[in-house]
Amino acid sequence: MAPVSMAGRLYSRSRLHLPLCSLPSLSRLLDFGISPVIAPSLNCLATGGFAPSHSKPSPSSGMPPCLYRRGVNHSNLRALRRATRVDAAPWTRMALFNIRSLVNKTFVSNDFFSTTSLDALFLTETWIRPGESLPFSELLPPDCVFFSSPRLTGRGGGLASVFNCKYKVRQLPCSSYISYEAQLLEMTASRTSLIVLVYRPPKYNKTFIHEFADLLGSVIFKYDCVLIMGDFNIHICCNDDPLAKDFLALTDSFNLAQWVNQPTHARGHTLNLFISHGLDISIKDISNVGISDHFPVIVDVNLCTSELHPDALLCPTRIINSATVEDFSMSFSKLASSIPDCSLASTIDDFASTFFSTCSSIFNTVAPVKMKHPRSFSRCWLNDSTHALRRVCRRDEKRWKKETPGFL
Repeated sequence: MAPVSMAGRLYSRSRLHLPLCSLPSLSRLLDFGISPVIAPSLNCLATGGFAPSHSKPSPSSGMPPCLYRRGVNHSNLRALRRATRVDAAPWTRMALFNIRSLVNKTFVSNDFFSTTSLDALFLTETWIRPGESLPFSELLPPDCVFFSSPRLTGRGGGLASVFNCKYKVRQLPCSSYISYEAQLLEMTASRTSLIVLVYRPPKYNKTFIHEFADLLGSVIFKYDCVLIMGDFNIHICCNDDPLAKDFLALTDSFNLAQWVNQPTHARGHTLNLFISHGLDISIKDISNVGISDHFPVIVDVNLCTSELHPDALLCPTRIINSATVEDFSMSFSKLASSIPDCSLASTIDDFASTFFSTCSSIFNTVAPVKMKHPRSFSRCWLNDSTHALRRVCRRDEKRWKKETPGFL
């Protein structure tokens, strides 16, 4: 009788309107001496509240229409909040476009910015002259800013960038190069990133690889996140192109990732590139929009937030310099009289304790402990090859010092 009384309590508490269990299940319960009235309740509880899909009640039966879709009682389930794309990662939509003269394409470019929901637009070959800003008044959507870097000599060329005002962006000074044009921008969202916009004319220049290597070496080690884009006019789709081989070898030596692997020009070549370090990029669309013979490259860039990548733990630090040493010596001289005499053996422990506490107190006064985040440095150039070269260099330096007479 004990099983029957327990089942009765479960049935009275649940008060569920459930269909009868199958005959085999009912017969097995009857073998244990359980009443047929109580058996349906136990059968439903044992199966986790599921019922066959054909047991959906009709509206006229007086039973709540809660069992449907595989027999799930949705009133017993708790709805979970779905993760949105904003929750998963802070994506920033950008587009790169060789506009080939912005002057007569301002309104269509404005429409392109709005319809594709861009946060940033990067233009090459704007053909804007120095001091000319009227085209940007027609191009700029609401709540946007622009940065223009026109070609200072000759015709053509020119770079421009348009950003939504929700991002903090400033233009950095950039050296002048013979083989290409460049625009450096520092963008601050969840963290600071460096953006390099490049336009290389199609005419071959043997100094390009050397000058581009100088640019990478001067800026890439200062930032953990670097985004390089532009019209490089290099046929990286052609495996036998010498310039493409040298360019890809250079980007690989700096541990950079190139993301564009499909044609970006009407003639079927891949010329407009997105290259990054420390950033995840998703290519969204590369198609002909009829504005230029180049195709706009639309991407989503993942700018990591502190929630997804928490800051490093705080570390205790002290600032010690020459002034700190002088202050410590002066303070110690003033408090030296309070330290007990250590000539007697019985006072050695007291002397050591007092000396330690006095020095600690002075040290905490002249150089207090401050909690700071450790500064992270990008070392993307360090790999097995560079480590081996450094070991060889140190070994040769030691040998030179040992074999050089009179070297101190």
